[in-house]
Amino acid sequence: MLATTGFSRGASGSLGSLRIGLHPLAKVLRGLAEFLRLGVDLLLVIALQHFLGFLERGLDLRLFTGLDLVAILASDFFTECTRPSS
Repeated sequence: MLATTGFSRGASGSLGSLRIGLHPLAKVLRGLAEFLRLGVDLLLVIALQHFLGFLERGLDLRLFTGLDLVAILASDFFTECTRPSS
């Protein structure tokens, strides 16, 4: 009787008049737990995205630095090749 109709009037006093069932309370708690898990998952996704963005910026910097170095070396090489020898 306790699980289907709520708290009994004799055992809980004034709370029994609220007729709070255990099943709705369990649903609320289950929903709260799912919401909290969703929040934790969201934080993990944001942290992973931030970390991967950091790695991507590092790779982009290395790529641009490498391309600049190749361009400078190629420019110097071709300048030396086209300069007349004395």
